[in-house]
Amino acid sequence: MGEEKIEMEQNENAVEVSDVSNDNIQNVDDNNITENQVVADYEANTDIAVKSKKTKGVVIALIILVILVLVSAAGYLVYDMFIAKNDKTSEEYTLFYEDLVPVKSGDKWGYMNTAGELAINPQFESAGRFFEGLASVKMNGKYGYIDNTGNFVINAQWDYAGAFEDGLAIVGNGKEDSKYGYIDKTGNYIVNPQFSYAKDFSDGLAVVKSNDKYGYIGKDGKYVINPQYEYARDFKNGMAVVSVDYKYGFIDTNGKYIINPQFEDVDYNLMSFYETNFYDDMGIIPIRSDNKYGFIDFSGKIVITPQYDSIYPKIKLDSDDYSYDLQPKTGEEGNYLIPVKLNEKWGFIDNTGKTIINPQFESLTYFHNGVAMVTLDGKFGFINEDGKYTTNPILDYVEFSYNYKSGDLCPYSQDNKIGYVNPTDGGAYIQPQYDDGGKFNNGFAIVEKDGKYGYINSENETITNFIYKSCNDFRDDGYAVVKKENDKLCVINKNGEQIGGEYDSIDNYSNEDKSET
Repeated sequence: MGEEKIEMEQNENAVEVSDVSNDNIQNVDDNNITENQVVADYEANTDIAVKSKKTKGVVIALIILVILVLVSAAGYLVYDMFIAKNDKTSEEYTLFYEDLVPVKSGDKWGYMNTAGELAINPQFESAGRFFEGLASVKMNGKYGYIDNTGNFVINAQWDYAGAFEDGLAIVGNGKEDSKYGYIDKTGNYIVNPQFSYAKDFSDGLAVVKSNDKYGYIGKDGKYVINPQYEYARDFKNGMAVVSVDYKYGFIDTNGKYIINPQFEDVDYNLMSFYETNFYDDMGIIPIRSDNKYGFIDFSGKIVITPQYDSIYPKIKLDSDDYSYDLQPKTGEEGNYLIPVKLNEKWGFIDNTGKTIINPQFESLTYFHNGVAMVTLDGKFGFINEDGKYTTNPILDYVEFSYNYKSGDLCPYSQDNKIGYVNPTDGGAYIQPQYDDGGKFNNGFAIVEKDGKYGYINSENETITNFIYKSCNDFRDDGYAVVKKENDKLCVINKNGEQIGGEYDSIDNYSNEDKSET
């Protein structure tokens, strides 16, 4: 494509992109979002789709996330959420962390082990997950850290105490004018509380905020990059997004501009909840010029000339003006297919700009394990990376998950009943028979029958009776949380057997949450 070199200003080693902006590229950093990879430009039609109660709960969560992202992008700090959560997200989606899970009985929290035993009796006002052998708990209004026997290793003394990562944890005091610092596992300060905002270290540096400006410190607490930005993101592979005068650019770990601040809005992460950055792996950044989208590389050279109406699907929330983008890594290594929209139709190009699948669809998803969901004339189907149909577009509605694994079945709606189809060959392996149904996750799907929930496997065999008020997906460690008729929560294994007793809350699930998941 074009070889135009962008003129440089501000810094002779940084890139200036003239008349090009990246509008509303948002990032969602929550590994717990496990619902359908929503198709581009598709607004859910309840007349043709049986809307899962699980999905309703997720939509509410997505709205909250979107608001948080937008507020954060505007330079405001929403730290109460982190204080309330008092935790971090593991790359592995498990229920038990270090063989323990927080459980709540009455108004006190304790911990249950994988044998279903109360390893630590309920005694805390709140309890976080175990990381690196320690968990943050609250007692008498303050946070401290316990070991897996329930004994305090670091006494409760803070208003906020985050999870340990690489031997360090963020702690802070103060309700309105909070100050945050870093401690080691002995409770000693490595960096004294002095920041109004602090994050975990990434690429050896941590984003901190002081006097309303963001900068970066090293693990010795000294500034590597002085506070000077209105907004700053974590470093990823040696680059970070920063904002100056409400324009976004990219810096290296020395604070030198790689691309000068010039974008109206940009988010270098663009990876959502995936292992690696989608565009980062290709070494390109999406841009917009004259309402057309293209890509530049990290040197500022235009590699795909702006010509597309859009370049990636956006999730549009019902009755909301907000949207956010999912940006997963797609295709095999070295083979990336990018959804593009041209003349109101969607197709795919590769990272050089070559058209791979001509724009022809009303909507589509990214490719996952060789297949992508598409819509044509209001019907859903699947194609392979050659653009050939693996499932003809004849289905009323299909839920296609971003974490789809080859061979998984996908729920589809026909005549107001839910069945399951194999996207790779179009076979209806489970005929429509359920009132509601979710995607397969770790080998099982949640389905509804006569107002009650249970689980099936890919052979349509039930592993539990339809007896639960709500169910949650099985985690990677083989456990799931379910709600019983008495509104109590319990843990079951993949045999459908209950592990341990019944509780008011388990991990981040509460019996007060009325949404079905």
